[in-house]
Amino acid sequence: MALHAICIILSGSFGAKPEEGAGVTQLISRRDFLRGSLGLIGASVFVQAVGVSEAFAQGETSDTAVSSENAIYHEELVTVGADRMAVTWVTEQPGSTVLWLGEHPERLTRYTFGGATRYHLAEVNRLLPATRYFYQVETDGMRGPLNTLRTLPAPRGTLLYRVGFVSDSHIATQAGEGDPNQLYLGKLLEDGPELLRSALDDLVRKGANYLVHGGDLTESGRADEYALFRSIVAPYTAALPFGAVPGNHDKYQKKTGGIGEAGFREYVSGELYRAEVRGDALFVYLDSARTNKDWGYIPQAELRWLNATLAAHREKKAFLILHHPTNGMDVWFGTTNFLQFQNIVKRYPNVQGVFAGHMHRNYVTVGRGARGALPYIELPATVQFPNGYGLVDVYEGGIVYTSHKVSALHLSEKSRKKVLRQLSDLYVLYTLGGAGDRVLTFDVEQGTVVRQEGFLLTAVVELRTAFGLLRDAVTRRISLTAAEQRTSCASSSAALPRARKPSGARRSSRKSFPSL
Repeated sequence: MALHAICIILSGSFGAKPEEGAGVTQLISRRDFLRGSLGLIGASVFVQAVGVSEAFAQGETSDTAVSSENAIYHEELVTVGADRMAVTWVTEQPGSTVLWLGEHPERLTRYTFGGATRYHLAEVNRLLPATRYFYQVETDGMRGPLNTLRTLPAPRGTLLYRVGFVSDSHIATQAGEGDPNQLYLGKLLEDGPELLRSALDDLVRKGANYLVHGGDLTESGRADEYALFRSIVAPYTAALPFGAVPGNHDKYQKKTGGIGEAGFREYVSGELYRAEVRGDALFVYLDSARTNKDWGYIPQAELRWLNATLAAHREKKAFLILHHPTNGMDVWFGTTNFLQFQNIVKRYPNVQGVFAGHMHRNYVTVGRGARGALPYIELPATVQFPNGYGLVDVYEGGIVYTSHKVSALHLSEKSRKKVLRQLSDLYVLYTLGGAGDRVLTFDVEQGTVVRQEGFLLTAVVELRTAFGLLRDAVTRRISLTAAEQRTSCASSSAALPRARKPSGARRSSRKSFPSL
């Protein structure tokens, strides 16, 4: 995808709340969104042109801001599932990774992980469902604050299998097209192959039985990018069933000189949309991408095929995968005929969830299903913060979805640091999402979705606010440059004879600005 809206989800304590089906709520108009987005792009290009170096979070800014002790920062509770939790943090210097965890704050069990590192990942499995835990991170004797979490309830029945999801890997063989994601929002094209491998390795270690890619396999739709993607995933597809859908970047031709969907057909799958039956699972891979377009659309023939496919496999657990979102506020950058899609999907109670990429964020919305609620899950990008992936545990009576950061945490932090500084905190909240955007339990039989919940304060930051931040940065830079020029001129004029002003000359009212 080329642009992002900015949405803040603030979460407090972690509880859980069941949700019924919900309709689409438009929080910002499509016209204002597009107008603001264009303004943001223009301002970003202008910032780059005048060289506002202080507007970017380059180098070790965050590290030098902490004390000389091995301080803990960027602590983030990433995952709280029904039987697992994961927390990440960063320290100024390499040190130990220790987690204290237990059901009582005064009786915590000590867990240790790996060797000395600056980038810490602590993950504990085999927790009890629907249980309150207390935890505290530690590095070299320095502890973070005492925190609490509550695991999700597990669906009825036994665990049957696991499905691993990656999305938006944007494998590139050139420098890329230089979109705002790459320039200002931490898109790591140079590290795309390593990030994809890290995500797939993590999913294999977590016991995934199936692997799915949510689109934007490549950055430009070029043949050499498709070939590189295939070589990366080949060892995994040789061991596990693998499926993928095309994204908008995979169908680029005019924009990038790519070969578009012909490359997808040659290197990934001969069919752009298809269904695969794996045991009691039905994986439905849809094509929502249009050639040289960033918006999504599902053709009518494909929608009719979808309806017929779901009708023919009512007894299977159906997982629907497409690149563009089809629910929530992201439909304005997603699938334009999302209502037609929803009207089909809500007829079938065997649908376990709808999975999409494109927006490079953790985000969950709840739509109407046959028995009540139905989760619409947006997957994080591997190539951009938080550099993550998704895992679905499939039970007899439903699913548990959890989002994870890749274990290559140094790249996740690299992506964070490359974000435009004035937007860094907002963007991290947008991409990492709220607690309820990273994990959920879906009871298919009851039609209820249980998500982690804080105090559910939700706000939309209009793009003109982001534009204002960039405008202020440019204004400060111009003012500093103008002041430097006046100081330089004053120093030079002190050493030269003062020229006599011609009689009748008028004082100029124009200010001095640097050339662009």
